[in-house]
Amino acid sequence: MKAFIVTILLAVASATEFSVKKDGKVCALLKLDGSLELETTLQDTVVKKELSFDDATLIENSTCNLIKLNLTSSAEMWFQFDEAEKGWKVTPVSLFVPEMVFGKDVNDTDPVTLKASALAMFPKDSYYKCNAASEFNFVPETETVDFNYTVTAKVMAFEIQSADADKFEKLGLECAADPTEYVCKIGNKTMIVMEGNFTVAITYLNKTGANVTETIVVPAPEDAQTQGTCEEKASTESLTIGFFKTWAIDFTFTKSGDNYYISNINVTYTFDEHLPQHALNGTRTVQLPLSTDYLKASTKGYYICNSELDKSKDGVTLTSKSFKYRAFDDEEKGFDGDVSECSADESSSSVVPIAVGAALAGLVVIVLVAYLIGRKRTRKTGYESV
Repeated sequence: MKAFIVTILLAVASATEFSVKKDGKVCALLKLDGSLELETTLQDTVVKKELSFDDATLIENSTCNLIKLNLTSSAEMWFQFDEAEKGWKVTPVSLFVPEMVFGKDVNDTDPVTLKASALAMFPKDSYYKCNAASEFNFVPETETVDFNYTVTAKVMAFEIQSADADKFEKLGLECAADPTEYVCKIGNKTMIVMEGNFTVAITYLNKTGANVTETIVVPAPEDAQTQGTCEEKASTESLTIGFFKTWAIDFTFTKSGDNYYISNINVTYTFDEHLPQHALNGTRTVQLPLSTDYLKASTKGYYICNSELDKSKDGVTLTSKSFKYRAFDDEEKGFDGDVSECSADESSSSVVPIAVGAALAGLVVIVLVAYLIGRKRTRKTGYESV
């Protein structure tokens, strides 16, 4: 028995955009980033193949209702639009040939087609977008006897639409978990509020002694429990996101003068079914290394970082996206007031002004050169007439 695992990892940074045209006009758009990872076990040895979407190309026979991406000569990724009464439903599809991906030791040349559940329905003249971390679970189109497949799409960012437009519409449907909010309250009073999309990557030893990595998407509040200690006039507060019964992320916040910051982050995980190849048992807690005054904000405001943040130690990596928080919120102002922004966001936000400035500078140079040329020609004409 051979087992295949296909994982799609999408991240927001450097997203690649694909467009389908009909009669010279764009009719479908897709934006994504990440890779397609294929895994199988051959003679007790785990073999992995990673195919980056950066190298993907649009297949020529794509249509306005079916976007096809070619990853290699042996693997493709499709996004199929199905018309519903009130809009579109999009189904992700994965196709690959095992022998061409893993080599002749697999001894299987039959194409494998896998489908995930359709995305939420959205209007035909708009888009579907999800910046939140989420998962697609793929299954074969038809039952197979010779192979067992475990297929998971771990998505960090995604945007798609089928409409007569060469850019994404301004209005559309965004996934419900975009982003997730966690709070700590005293009665009905919210003292800590945190938003973000979190993933935890665990690198561990499997039963053959090899290192493997599993990336866990932290569930939304309906599947995760939030608790904490938050008191008025306190100098230390905490917030715990608990999930999978024994897994947790613990945040500790410290106030110093007119500022506050995250002073400690612990990640607790268990060798259970979420780490399916584990050779060890029990529960581990890792304290992540933080700089002094990590993610510091003013007591008159909050902290925000839309870019990716990650901290790693002892095989554990915590990654956040679209992150913002406020602690010691005695006056319940939430996300209002002074904003402390991460350097990555500041750099990206300065790109547009720089580009506009450069364009204006170039325009000034062009006008000046045109003026000088025109003036020179005018003088020459005057000389000739004399």
